Amino acid sequence: MSTRAAPAPRPGFAIPGRLVGVLALGLGTSFGVAAFVAIGVAAMVIPILALLIILAAAFPKTFVYVLLCGSIVLEPMAIDFTKPAAIGLWDLPNGLKSIIPITTSPMELALVAVAGSLWIRGRGEASRALPLPRIVWAVPVVIFLGIAFGARGGGDLPLAYNEARGLLFGMVVFFVALRMADEPPARLIKVLLFASTLLSVITINRWLFYTRDGSSPIPVEFAFAHENAAFFGIAIVISGMYLLRAKTNSARLGLILHMLLVLVATFVTGRRAGTLVLLVGGATVAWLLFPKRPVAVLAVSIPIMLVGVAYLAVFWNHEYGALAQPARAIRSQISPSERDASSDDYRVIERYNVTETLKLNRVFGIGFGRPFAQFQPLPDLSDFWPLQDYTPHQNVLWLWLKMGIAGIAVTMGLWLLALKRCLETIRSTPKSAPLPTTAVILAACLLMYLAYAQIDQALTGTRGIAPLAVTIALCFRMRPHEPAAAENPSASS
Repeated sequence: MSTRAAPAPRPGFAIPGRLVGVLALGLGTSFGVAAFVAIGVAAMVIPILALLIILAAAFPKTFVYVLLCGSIVLEPMAIDFTKPAAIGLWDLPNGLKSIIPITTSPMELALVAVAGSLWIRGRGEASRALPLPRIVWAVPVVIFLGIAFGARGGGDLPLAYNEARGLLFGMVVFFVALRMADEPPARLIKVLLFASTLLSVITINRWLFYTRDGSSPIPVEFAFAHENAAFFGIAIVISGMYLLRAKTNSARLGLILHMLLVLVATFVTGRRAGTLVLLVGGATVAWLLFPKRPVAVLAVSIPIMLVGVAYLAVFWNHEYGALAQPARAIRSQISPSERDASSDDYRVIERYNVTETLKLNRVFGIGFGRPFAQFQPLPDLSDFWPLQDYTPHQNVLWLWLKMGIAGIAVTMGLWLLALKRCLETIRSTPKSAPLPTTAVILAACLLMYLAYAQIDQALTGTRGIAPLAVTIALCFRMRPHEPAAAENPSASS
C-alpha cells in the first residue's frame, strides 16, 4: 500500500487573525472617534442604523411586516408616549442630517435595503406572475421629468426631492409589494388587524389624555396624522369583509369589536375626511357585493340607514364631541360651522390658486421644487408646514400641477387599470363561489384613496402613500377567478 507524500507548503505571508482583529478594532475606533468629533452624540446612532439596514437586507420578508406594523402604529408627528419611538423610526438626529445629502428616515433607509435584497434574491427566478401593464414603467419617467422641468424653471432640487418624496418611496413600496404578493394573505391580514388595533388604542388614549379637554398646546387638527383617516377606513372594510366569511362566533365577535374600536378612533380624531372615507368604502362594498349577495347587503344596509337617519336627527346641531363627528362632517357640506367654514375657505382659496397656476402651463405644469402662485394670499402656516406653497390639499390636482398632462394621465391611468383588475375578478366569480374578498377590499381601497386625495394630502408622504402603493401592486398580482373542474364543463370532456 503506497502513501502519497504530503504537499510541500506554499510560500506566502500568513496574516495572523489577531492582527486582523486589532486592525479592525483600531479602524472602527478611529472611525467612531472621528464621527463623534464631527457630529457629536448623534454618532452613537450610526451603529444602530447600520444594524437596522443589515437586518433589513438579511431578513427582508420578515422586516416587511415589522416595517408595515411600525409605520401604521407610529405617526411621524406623535405627541404622546409614542413620540420617542416615532422619532426613531421617522427622523434622523441633526448631526446625521448634516452629513446625509438628502432628507430621509430610518424607515425609508430600511425600506430601500429590503427592496434591494428582494431584487437581488429574485434575480434569475422565473416569474409566474401576470405581466405588469406597460404604464407602470411610465410612472418613474413622469416623476423624474417633473423634477427636471422644475429644475429647468429655477426650482430647488433638494426641495423638489422633498416634495416628490412620497411618490419616490411609493415606487419602492410598490416594488416590495410585488415581490411579497405570493406571501400567505392571512399573514398580511393579521398584521393589518393587529397594527390598526394598536393605532386605534393609541389614538383614543391621545384623545382622552391630550386633546379632549383642550389643554394641549397643539391644535386638535394637528394632534392626529392626516393619513390615519385612510388607515382606519381600510381597517374597517377589511374587518367587515372578513366578518362575512367568519366561521366561528369567536372570530365574528373579535372582528365586530375591532370594527367598533376603529370606528371610535375615527370619530375622536375629529377629521371630516375620516367620515368621507368610511362612506365611500361602505358604499363601494355594498355596490360590489349586491349582485353576489343581494339579501345580505339589504339586510345590513337598511338597518344602517335607519340608524343613520336617527343619529343625524339627534346630533345634527352638535359640533363637538366624538359621537358628533360624522354628523358634523355631513352637516358641514350644507351648513358649515365657523370652524369648518374656515377650513373650507382655506381649501377654496388654495384650489383657486392651484387652478390659476395651472392655466399658465396646462401641458407641463410647473414641476417639482416650485411653488404655486398666490393669486389670493393664504394664511402663513409655514412654521409647521414648510411645503405649504408646494403641496396643496387637492393631491389629484397636485399631480397635474407638478407633472403636467402626462403625469396626471399616467397616474390616473394606472389607478383605472388597477380598478379594472378588481372588477374583472369580481365579475368572473360566480355567485356559487366564495366571495372575492380580496378584490372587493382592493377596489374599496382604490376608491377611498381617490376620494381622500381630492381633499387631503394622500400622496406626499411615505406613510400616506404606502397603502395605495401596496393596493395597486396587489391588484396587478391578482388573478381572475379560475373555475374548478366541476364548474367548467369543457374540463371534464
